[in-house]
Amino acid sequence: MAETTEQTPKTPEQTALRKAVRLVAYTAWLQDFRAAHPDATAEARKAAWAAAKQGEIRKGRKVVKALKRKGYDLTRAEQTAEAA
Repeated sequence: MAETTEQTPKTPEQTALRKAVRLVAYTAWLQDFRAAHPDATAEARKAAWAAAKQGEIRKGRKVVKALKRKGYDLTRAEQTAEAA
């Protein structure tokens, strides 16, 4: 029989880091994409991101890891009810 493996739930820190990596990767990729394809439609952008996503997220992880090694820390500003 196949055994089921239980995954441990992600901590809030892991979830926040994952979102930060994706944001860094997407933002950097989007700048390059817009420079190369100024007239691209939203559908073309989405298709291009889907194709490039895996490699770009890998680059994003490297950027965040390099920042951490140099002593920088990514933190999200707390949102208050007044600011939202």
